[in-house]
Amino acid sequence: MPAKCVVYLGLDPSRYPDQTSLEHVPLIQTKRRGISELKRHFSKLCNHTHVLLTSREAARYFFSVAKALRCSWQGCCFVVVGEATQEGCLKKAEKFLVAKEATQEGVIALLEREKTPPCFWPHSSRTRPFLGRFLEKKAPLSYAFALYDTHTIFGRIALNRVEKLVFTSPSTVDSFASQYPKVPPGVVFEALGPVTWRYLLSKYPSRSMLKISKISLR
Repeated sequence: MPAKCVVYLGLDPSRYPDQTSLEHVPLIQTKRRGISELKRHFSKLCNHTHVLLTSREAARYFFSVAKALRCSWQGCCFVVVGEATQEGCLKKAEKFLVAKEATQEGVIALLEREKTPPCFWPHSSRTRPFLGRFLEKKAPLSYAFALYDTHTIFGRIALNRVEKLVFTSPSTVDSFASQYPKVPPGVVFEALGPVTWRYLLSKYPSRSMLKISKISLR
């Protein structure tokens, strides 16, 4: 009988702490918006002293687009969610503010301590609305826009040989739930962060046959 495996459903498993028996089956993919659309948005960058990056994908796309459009970010302070997002900015930026909790709520707590400066915020088209509403109210001169889209893709998973499924975002939960509405007993669900954990519970409310563990990793 084949050994049980851990299946990582997000984009990049390189930071997952236990690589033993880890298999990568991404259920989402991202695609940057068109450069002509983004050119209009990035023209606003020069009006801001703070850039808000809430995911590794946002960091990756931000720097590639800014470089392609020759938009300078020198002197900007980068407000980032989690160490992984900060790593995506290293060697490219000098000033950082890092949210202790890798959630939108953590970012809001950080911004409030900094008296909520107006932010340039490129994000996923599927981002939660909570932070956007906060900026509209507390920092109306902020500029937020969709930098990239997140899409569902099919992933073939032999659930009978899975020990644990690792969900990295609500998008991975949606993708998995649409493809695998029923899961064998005993499979552990692991959510990376409290937002994904709560969303996973909403999709699979019956805990009689499943277990969920909650860890923090961004």
